[in-house]
Amino acid sequence: WSSDVCSSDLEGRWQATSALRVNGTLALLNFEWTSYFGQCAFGVTPIATGPNAGNCEHSGESNQLAPKVTGMLGAQYDWHVSSAAVLRAGVDVAYSSSYLLNLNLDPNATQRAFTKVNGRLELAGNGSNRWDLALVGRNLANRATVSYAGDTPLAAKLFSARSYYGFVDAPRSVALEARYRF
Repeated sequence: WSSDVCSSDLEGRWQATSALRVNGTLALLNFEWTSYFGQCAFGVTPIATGPNAGNCEHSGESNQLAPKVTGMLGAQYDWHVSSAAVLRAGVDVAYSSSYLLNLNLDPNATQRAFTKVNGRLELAGNGSNRWDLALVGRNLANRATVSYAGDTPLAAKLFSARSYYGFVDAPRSVALEARYRF
């Protein structure tokens, strides 16, 4: 196996005011197999003879779980509501371009590009860092995404059918979080 990988990352934080912080990341990935023989997707005829018989050639294709672009942009704002407490509001938006979900690089098992929004509203002790109470929201736009998928074992061999299994990421969730440090 051999591959050609080129990646670039950018990360930044900015204290815009004494109360406002902004942060972000951007990652660019160009992954291409230059030589890779592996499992075949359903309906693809494997190599018949030679040292790679039974496999498919994936040279020139991208790898699984390798989006070309990912990024996140977030902000947090602090309000000092009293000498003993601070109210913090934060939001972040995360993006991923599409990517293949399984080992055999089947284009039918592709996670489409998505954007997820998360938020946090927190009341905390000012300066003591001993306590906080927060309302936390994840995946607030309720984007349905899959983190991994694969061919269902034996579906093609026994039933000549295309079938997949997958791991679905958590839907929208909202939680109340409380902490006290002794």
